[in-house]
Amino acid sequence: MSRGYELVLLGATGHTGKLAAEHLTKHAPTNLRWALAGRSESKLNSLASDLRALHPDCIQPVVELFELEGPSLTSLIKRTQVIVSTVGPFMKYGTPVIEACARNVTHYVDCSAEIPWHKEMIERFDTIAKASGAIIIPQTGSGSAPPDLTTYLLAAHIRNTYSAGTLQVTSSSELKVQPSAGSMDAVLSEFDIYGSSQMAKCREPFALSPVQHRPLVRPPHLSSWTRLIGVGNDEYLGPLTDFEQSAIDKPLVERSWGLLNDGGLYGPNFQYDELKPARRIWSAFTGHVGETILMYALSLAPVRWLLRRYSPVAQKDDAEAVKQEFYHNTAVAIADTPNRERAIAKSGFDGSIYLFTGICITEAALTLLRGEETYATKMGGGFLTSATLGHAYIGRLRNVGVRFEIVDDVS
Repeated sequence: MSRGYELVLLGATGHTGKLAAEHLTKHAPTNLRWALAGRSESKLNSLASDLRALHPDCIQPVVELFELEGPSLTSLIKRTQVIVSTVGPFMKYGTPVIEACARNVTHYVDCSAEIPWHKEMIERFDTIAKASGAIIIPQTGSGSAPPDLTTYLLAAHIRNTYSAGTLQVTSSSELKVQPSAGSMDAVLSEFDIYGSSQMAKCREPFALSPVQHRPLVRPPHLSSWTRLIGVGNDEYLGPLTDFEQSAIDKPLVERSWGLLNDGGLYGPNFQYDELKPARRIWSAFTGHVGETILMYALSLAPVRWLLRRYSPVAQKDDAEAVKQEFYHNTAVAIADTPNRERAIAKSGFDGSIYLFTGICITEAALTLLRGEETYATKMGGGFLTSATLGHAYIGRLRNVGVRFEIVDDVS
């Protein structure tokens, strides 16, 4: 694909966009042909000047102005190989970008976390993207790419080691982050636009999978009381409880199951669950009840209005708080074999979670541009996932400080 740019970063002057631009400046190949895109010429020029000071010896990004509606967007998309978008909430601003990429054979990655919108985009544009050859990968940010990749790593390890599928992956995640106003707006907008019923449909098992899954069997870490009280137990991970991110990550992992050899890589009986450590049963139970009440409250328009008006979410980073941010994950996979062998993987990142997102989305784009052949490139187009970028993507992330490792095999 011969185009003027290899990569265009949309929303470059936003919080995540700036961090993504800084990462590209420091870590992308020095001959990368790329552009910073947004609506404010003065802000873009200021950012470009700051980036030049960071790495004066590399090819400097070009400044491009565009609007989300109209010919300037299509013109820009036709002139690049990959779009990296940080312009959210994506359900408000992302659809024209997705459509233009799907129709114009331009690959796309973003940091969305909006499952109902993701589902809608698949239904509207997957066939178009497959026909054109555009690879569209939403949800490559720090919230969704790591669990998707960790699950892939475990399933591939079990397939290679035991020549078998994976019966179950149980993921235990810990996340410490200072939420942004943009993240809060995305959560509230999801309820505004899609409502509770549409969101509930996206939580049905394998809702995003292109392949139908057989009826599920209850995983070993769940008892009949688990869903009621919000506490489960795993032999290796210990007590577990609800993880807020699970409703976003689980449909994505299940889509990866269906995309990779029509479920063949992970195996026909694969299941995924994502929880977090429960240090005290009582606090886990009260947290479970609190989250249930919160989800109901968010379904009420007056509550969302109050949150928008009086939200305590910080508008700017607290530098000291950002230093304490982290994402840590331990996942246990059970092989679909008579002996039920287990493999354990760890992944994580210490530091700004929004920087982590900037790293994830830009390295996904660079994998498409400069990486080796992947499942994604073999598929040739359509709505894919981080897992379809496989070991090539994991390797790039490892090279810039993100941890992914198989730490143990337990018979």
